[in-house]
Amino acid sequence: MPTGHAAIVYSQNRVVEALSNGVVTGKNDWNKSKNTCWGLYVTAGTENQAKKVADWCYSQRGKPYNIKYYDVNTRSKFYCSQLVWAGFKDKYNVDLNTSQYGAAVHPLELVSSDKTMILYKK
Repeated sequence: MPTGHAAIVYSQNRVVEALSNGVVTGKNDWNKSKNTCWGLYVTAGTENQAKKVADWCYSQRGKPYNIKYYDVNTRSKFYCSQLVWAGFKDKYNVDLNTSQYGAAVHPLELVSSDKTMILYKK
């Protein structure tokens, strides 16, 4: 399985992401700090809904990392792309999973979902 990482933009300077130490905020500098990066827009919703999803993800801070990638239904812990997926799924029933990796939600599935649009790619 290829690797990758996902986060949701929370503000101009911050993202919400799930790292090995759990759900945290990080710098919104991926376009500069990463070798490969996609910026996405969820087309199956509004900008206001996306902001509410980011707020929901922010409210998950402090929860531990989910190492059971196929357990996407838990909300007691998260891995990176599961966090973003769960926000849209739980708040607005927008499913960004393509099932390419079974039940697991891989970061590249967020890119290839028919419910997202690529804003930029590095």
